[in-house]
Amino acid sequence: MARRNPQPRDTQNRLKNAAAEVFTTRGYSLSGVDHIVEQAGTTRGAFYYYFASKADVARDIQEELWTAAGSRAAEVVEAEADFLTKARRGLEVYLAALKDLGPERAFLQQSFAEPSLVMFDGEGKKWGRHFVRDLLIEAMDNGEIPRQDPERPTSLLVEALQALTRTALDNDDVTDALRVIEELNEALVAGEFAEVGRPS
Repeated sequence: MARRNPQPRDTQNRLKNAAAEVFTTRGYSLSGVDHIVEQAGTTRGAFYYYFASKADVARDIQEELWTAAGSRAAEVVEAEADFLTKARRGLEVYLAALKDLGPERAFLQQSFAEPSLVMFDGEGKKWGRHFVRDLLIEAMDNGEIPRQDPERPTSLLVEALQALTRTALDNDDVTDALRVIEELNEALVAGEFAEVGRPS
């Protein structure tokens, strides 16, 4: 019986899985395209058909991992819950999703040290920024938070989320990072957010 050629999507996924394994075990900076194609059992031509570079496949993998963790948080937010409850529940699930990652955690940790992997800038903030901003606008529409331009609180909360993420990926105690987010959220609800971050 003739063996079927793998479908193109299978090859792309195989390359991504191989890259994730190589980046996790060797480290991103010590990994090359040759390592990835050897792990995937394919060719450089196949790699460059799907990806422009090592950084390209790395960003693809990261985006999938971050989006999966963020999506889990968004899915559990109960529509009828108040803003603070939604924020707390979303963070609990997000932290659980990061904890469940397994070996990919090591790869995501590298994104905080490797400049070409920084996913919390620009497009890398997309899911986190959209989730936080949408939550704030909904709370303003419901009268839970005084109406204001959502950009500043969104930016501060996303920065706090970045700190929380790094702490969680390093397996450190997240209590302080969670407290910062909780205090920002409580200041929003109390209408005191304008004072947050201002020099005294």
